[in-house]
Amino acid sequence: MNTNENWLQLLSEEKRIKVFQVMIDLGQKCFFYIKKEKELSSPHGTLPVGNASFEWFLKQEVTRDFLQNIRNGLSPSMAEIKTKMYSREIISKNNEKWKKEMSAIRWEGSGDSIIECSCSVIRKAAE
Repeated sequence: MNTNENWLQLLSEEKRIKVFQVMIDLGQKCFFYIKKEKELSSPHGTLPVGNASFEWFLKQEVTRDFLQNIRNGLSPSMAEIKTKMYSREIISKNNEKWKKEMSAIRWEGSGDSIIECSCSVIRKAAE
């Protein structure tokens, strides 16, 4: 594929509509993840106790990034690779912040399953 080609433009109109519907559904999940993160975050002006909201933040952030990569024309496979790299950066920064609290340290691949799930539903819609 030419690097200037947009993956979405290569799909038939019918498949593109299905992919867009899945993208809307994934976007709705982002709103749910944001809501859960806010419920678990410390109120403004206070110090957080633990790292409970990070899981929801990570889900929201990697889903949002994956969708952005698809919107920018990347294929699902390339969007998955790029988003996994971004996920590892987020987790690395979080681990650095919480390095003294071993229970808050995350495996760098913690975001992979949500990214792979997003990629899978996009691929299925494009079949």
